[in-house]
Amino acid sequence: MVMRMIDIVENIREQSYFEEHEKVVIALSGGVDSMVLLDVLKRLGLSIIIAHVNHNVRSESADELEFLRLLAEKEGYTFESHVIKENIPSNFQATARRIRYNFFHRIALKNRVRTIVLAHHLDDQVENYFMRLINNHDTLTLKGMQSVEIRDSHRIVRPFLNLRKEAIRQYATENDIRYFEDRSNLDKSYTRNRFRHDILPMLTKENPRLHDAIKNHMDAIADFEALVGHEINRLDNKWGSVVPVPEFLTLSDTIKKHYLLNKLKMIDGEAHLSENELETIIDQIGGLSNFKYDINESVILHKEYDVFFLTEKGDRKDVYISINGPGEYHIQKDCLFIVSHDKISHKTSKCLELWYNDSVFPLYLRNRSSGDYMTFSYGRKKVKNLLIDMKISPYERDRLILLAKGKEVLWIPELDIRSKQESGTKKIHIAMLCDNNNDM
Repeated sequence: MVMRMIDIVENIREQSYFEEHEKVVIALSGGVDSMVLLDVLKRLGLSIIIAHVNHNVRSESADELEFLRLLAEKEGYTFESHVIKENIPSNFQATARRIRYNFFHRIALKNRVRTIVLAHHLDDQVENYFMRLINNHDTLTLKGMQSVEIRDSHRIVRPFLNLRKEAIRQYATENDIRYFEDRSNLDKSYTRNRFRHDILPMLTKENPRLHDAIKNHMDAIADFEALVGHEINRLDNKWGSVVPVPEFLTLSDTIKKHYLLNKLKMIDGEAHLSENELETIIDQIGGLSNFKYDINESVILHKEYDVFFLTEKGDRKDVYISINGPGEYHIQKDCLFIVSHDKISHKTSKCLELWYNDSVFPLYLRNRSSGDYMTFSYGRKKVKNLLIDMKISPYERDRLILLAKGKEVLWIPELDIRSKQESGTKKIHIAMLCDNNNDM
């Protein structure tokens, strides 16, 4: 049964999604869903900031943006817009979605607003459900979107999630709400449109209450997620960021898969893995070899010896600093090297005394490179072999900072390993001062 206009407004009011006169950001595309949502938020007495993204792929887009700007001006709403100018060569839908969400969050931050309101409805939920099902997505993604969720410190509110598209269209008709039809919604080269126009109408003929059935199933999956989430939180508190492989492999398949997904989404909240991808990764984690696995363009999984962990791509910053004499040399914002002819005293420092005069300069603070060696009483040893013997993981090896003269490494400060020195008459004192010497 289609809800009447007054029922929609009062139903949303009863859900207590918003505080009285709360300021919110509404994602306004100009389509029927978001235009009806704007009208409902106005009737609820909220203070409204409109955020509009022009995808710049239709000739009508510029006219629609101008219409919405004038509407905001007329109603006294703050209006913020973003035009996508960059070319999106592949996976347009996913990339555009990421751009939109980033824009909405920026506008919320700029205006000191906690709540972002989106116009997703029950038909969207059902479309997502079947699209993820046929693509073999992990089970918990089938739970669908939530009416209220916290993302990047903001509340995402979707007050229409229990409404059918039919009810929204009827509301627009009864209240003479102007909106724009996006012609791309008819383009069946998009998977979503094939589901919307062909597949779901056929399934609805088989079961007229299909949407209710799918909603019940999504609710059950959400309850299951809560149980799984409790166990994942317990393991996360126990293990932290570095996961012991032997203990991980004792978990049930379901917990293993969703523990991995949870780790992934802590870095990239939009990321998903199929069941096949999850099973492949878990098989590799259980193998004997170390490996790096590019999960997507943002996240890498590292398996090293008997642990694994996930990192964000680009989290390493290369270091190459020339030391030409006494002074202070900043490696990172919280890590400093001091070079002096005088003894350095600092309770949190690691210090090296070099039996050289100033002819030792230049020295270099840098990451390791091919051919590096250290000199010990028993002779030379390659730095690579030294670190392997010490079972320093590849990830940690790549982040070590070395003090070197040419290819000879004089000191590895974090591990406090020093090359053998010849005796001399003068000393150069070098100290590393960091807020946390165990984590450079």
